Amino acid sequence: MERSFVEKYGESWREDLALKILDEDEIPQRMDGESLADYRERVEQALIEEMIDENGEIKDQYKNDPELKDRAEWAKTRWDTRQAKLKAEGLEATYNDPNATDVERQEALEDASQAGVRLAKHNAADEDIAAEMDAEMDKRLDEVSSTKEVAVENSFLSMTGQS
Repeated sequence: MERSFVEKYGESWREDLALKILDEDEIPQRMDGESLADYRERVEQALIEEMIDENGEIKDQYKNDPELKDRAEWAKTRWDTRQAKLKAEGLEATYNDPNATDVERQEALEDASQAGVRLAKHNAADEDIAAEMDAEMDKRLDEVSSTKEVAVENSFLSMTGQS
């Protein structure tokens, strides 16, 4: 999606969109020493906040605007991705909480898996996001699997008196 925006609108499509839809005082200014990637991340956040309502839906003024609809859909996808990452971090915290029960950990693992599948399906049409999510899911599954294997091994060793 973002690649097609670069082809269609140019490399500065985020900044150009910000100039078009944000009030002058809402447009983030690039700070001294800030990388272009970090600056664009802040611009993206401002665009998402402008185009997406508190329920995570595209605001009508953008949803129904033929000129801005594609970028509003991009904002929605980015909002969904960020919400999924926040949920995943919460589930990961529950899974790694030493006070969590085995049932809570298993529920967190299952919720994370289901959320990942839903998000991957939602974003399947966006190659950039799908690749990013695949990499993130693989990383998290590897982390969870290795943690689970160690826990099972430690549990077995403690039962046999070999800990």
